[in-house]
Amino acid sequence: MAGAMNKTEYVIGVTGHRDIHPDALDTVRAHIQQSLNEIQELLPNSAIRLVSGMADGADRIVVEEALSRNIKVDAVLPMPLEMYVDDFSETSAKELKKLLEHQNVTSEVIPLPDDEEASTFIGNRRDQLYLGLARVLSRRCSLLIAIWDGIDTGLPGGTSDTLLNFMKVPRRSSGEPVEFQTTAGLTHHGHSNGFAIWIPTKRIGTADVPRTDRAYLTGISGRVVIDDTLPGELSNRISGYDAYNATFDERVKAGDLPSPYGLLDAVPKNVNPIDLRTLERIESEYTKADVMAVYYQKYSDRLFAGFAVAAGLMGFLFLVYAKILASNFFLLGYLGIFVGGFFAFRYVHNKHWFSKHLMYRLIAETMRTRFYLSLAGLGEGKHIRSFEKMTGINQFSGFDWITDVFKFVEPTAPQLISMDDQAGKERLAKIQEAWIDDQCAYFSKKNRQLTERHHLIENVKKILIGFLLIGTALLIFIKPLLVSTVLVGDLHLKTLIVFFMGFLPLCFGVWEIYSAKMAVKELAWQYRQQLDLFDDIRERLKVEPDGMVCQDIIGQLALDSLRESFLWTMQRFHREHEPPTAG
Repeated sequence: MAGAMNKTEYVIGVTGHRDIHPDALDTVRAHIQQSLNEIQELLPNSAIRLVSGMADGADRIVVEEALSRNIKVDAVLPMPLEMYVDDFSETSAKELKKLLEHQNVTSEVIPLPDDEEASTFIGNRRDQLYLGLARVLSRRCSLLIAIWDGIDTGLPGGTSDTLLNFMKVPRRSSGEPVEFQTTAGLTHHGHSNGFAIWIPTKRIGTADVPRTDRAYLTGISGRVVIDDTLPGELSNRISGYDAYNATFDERVKAGDLPSPYGLLDAVPKNVNPIDLRTLERIESEYTKADVMAVYYQKYSDRLFAGFAVAAGLMGFLFLVYAKILASNFFLLGYLGIFVGGFFAFRYVHNKHWFSKHLMYRLIAETMRTRFYLSLAGLGEGKHIRSFEKMTGINQFSGFDWITDVFKFVEPTAPQLISMDDQAGKERLAKIQEAWIDDQCAYFSKKNRQLTERHHLIENVKKILIGFLLIGTALLIFIKPLLVSTVLVGDLHLKTLIVFFMGFLPLCFGVWEIYSAKMAVKELAWQYRQQLDLFDDIRERLKVEPDGMVCQDIIGQLALDSLRESFLWTMQRFHREHEPPTAG
């Protein structure tokens, strides 16, 4: 459980100018302190991690402030250090190296394309390396702090380019102030992209900035939208993220979480430290989400079962009152269950057990797939982002924060791995054993259980139909005999038969509704689909000698498996909730 005990860190990034005007430094630092204070106040149950390119000026100011608050920093260098320091003065280079040695700083380098020589990266080619850093910030960060003058310079990988790319806003011009839009002025308020805290600053040798106060930016429908106060959407998203950590802490302290099933046993001993760090982070999130999914599934299933039993009891009491004994006791019991069920529904509705079960299960299954993708050297989560966009799942009520969990496990630069050498073959064997074989066994077992349950229900249906046919025939042909056959008091056999002819279909109808709520038929279909998917891949890997082809096969398996998880979650959610609507 040690891995799952770690906090899920909220990842913030920083981009900014190197040449902040000396007169603006105190104001900029004060706004950075204010921003970090605000983020920490919004996340009392969560840790924060800062991602920075460690450049002069804005980057280092934010890093220093973060380290002073014991916030961990990922120093992502756009190129090897010996090459990067050429962009700084001797004093600045020494300062950079000292920061990289700090105990709370983890350094990682974006590898050069195709292992080319450093000397070939000059001019525009060197700018492309900074563009790579901008892309890392966009993939990994949930919130961006931008120390910026408000001008779109058009420089690849520059502050404006990084910010606009993060907010998914298309470039319109270079060297001109960016046009800001308020939400009130939007004709269509679409989904927000890439929230940022903007700290305006004047640069050396440039005109004053259009404003001096902090603001919040996001991209909506291709426009930069500005807010003077914390946007409600961002606040809710951060609150949901923090509640994720708080809920887990509560459950751990209560000691009511099941034992986790870890993933790290599948990791070979020869994995490099960068890969291992990514795998440990993913495994931590998997175990956390998995145990909470199991926990809330238990309560969610009991909730559905409880309402089904309550409906059956209400029908039973009414039939007894109507057909056997017209006592007010049965009416009071009927009313008591109805009122109790109403208030119970109001109470548990705010617990969101079902939604939490779906959210945590989606996170767990996504993390499981990401883990084995990373182990296969296919770690970048582009498929997850495409599924989020395709399904709109992050727009479901209460689901928006899961995007930030996915960002937390994003690797800086997925490591290139050959599956044809001995180390690669060992990884492939581990993936086959721990993931593909294990999933085949799991889905085979679940498919067999649901098939047996289906056959049982079909047999019960046949018995019920037979009873109804027999009861109907008895009522038609020997009704006088049934009426004259007194069982006890005023209760005769005809009344008892009519009672069961009403009660048994009622019970079966309640069971059918319960099965529909639990999506039993769809679940059986999903298990069958997943079993066929994993079994087919297992057979293909047995006969495929080329390790790199095996890598592609695993990538396709992950894509198909993720699609099933996202679509399943979407379908289950829509069973209980209206689909999300604009506005």
